[in-house]
Amino acid sequence: MLTNYEVIHKCVCSCVPQNTEKLELMEKAVHAHRSYTNMAINGQAIDRHLLGLRMQAVEEKLTVPEIFKDAAYAKALHYQLSTSQVRVKL
Repeated sequence: MLTNYEVIHKCVCSCVPQNTEKLELMEKAVHAHRSYTNMAINGQAIDRHLLGLRMQAVEEKLTVPEIFKDAAYAKALHYQLSTSQVRVKL
């Protein structure tokens, strides 16, 4: 059975065999995605730590720390594409 990466690689190669630039960019994107996914699985993704702190404050009815009210934090949470499957109620 082929991995997702192998399927994508095969499709890109068969559709555009002369375009190595697109293939290199696809490989780079897949590598970056895998790396970040592994970080998240191992609890090393900063956004999950911050989310946990925010949820704990809300759950315990504590004052939400100022970092969560900052414009930079709000901007950091705006994703063009999210592959997270973790559901959170706030």
